[in-house]
Amino acid sequence: MDIALAILSVALVVLSMYGVWLPHRLLGLVSSLASGGLGLWSAIMVRLLLAALLWINAQVSHAPTSFKALAVLLFLSAIAHPIVGRDQQGKPNEEINFASAHDAGWRRRV
Repeated sequence: MDIALAILSVALVVLSMYGVWLPHRLLGLVSSLASGGLGLWSAIMVRLLLAALLWINAQVSHAPTSFKALAVLLFLSAIAHPIVGRDQQGKPNEEINFASAHDAGWRRRV
């Protein structure tokens, strides 16, 4: 289990550094993954993996109740993700774009 946590930690650090140094490429990578059919399922699998790691390692932490609560939240979000789906996730972005096009107070800073 320690090896899985170490690999996940290194992957998160590398992705974070990639996002700091080359943010447009990271956004392109995320967009390409999200537009494909595997994007939804890979997001679900990552959430399930993180939930399992949190639950298993909760006993060795100083706050096992917090770890288990986060694991349950991640598990529930993994279950809700295919129910909500990609169509619902794009709607807030469309509303922001509509509001920013019609009201100067809603201009997005990208």
